[in-house]
Amino acid sequence: MNAGIPKDDIFPIFMQLLEGIGFAHSKGVWHRDIKPENILIDNRSSRAVIADFGIAHFSQDTIMTAIETKDKDKLANFVYAAPEQRDRNGIVNGHSDIFALGLILNEMFTGTVIAGTHYKTISDVDKNYAFVDTVVELMTAQSPHNRPYPAVNVAFQIKALI
Repeated sequence: MNAGIPKDDIFPIFMQLLEGIGFAHSKGVWHRDIKPENILIDNRSSRAVIADFGIAHFSQDTIMTAIETKDKDKLANFVYAAPEQRDRNGIVNGHSDIFALGLILNEMFTGTVIAGTHYKTISDVDKNYAFVDTVVELMTAQSPHNRPYPAVNVAFQIKALI
């Protein structure tokens, strides 16, 4: 992320992230700590994977560790945390992962993380990709119920605009 991602590589990489998180969600797993440091990319194959499910929530059917986290557990990473993750009574689930991915999509184009209002948009950086701002805006909606979900819905929205 720090070195910048060629614009032609952003959508293929991001679609892989949506596919990966969509698969996890289909198994009842919410990552809850998606950030660039937890995304690994093989430069030779351009294959992206989501790593570090250490604080993930697993459904009862997919418990994979003795360390359990609760829906309302807090995270140390607040840069990519969804609003409900900052709220003591917030319910953290797959919608929270969509929020983090929206921040990352914007950052892939702009090099900055959305914070507050009047943030740097994709159209500020490249008018050819201005259409993605609408998707980012939906993904980073303050209310989890206003975000596109599941991840396949985000992928459909992006594919319809490309």
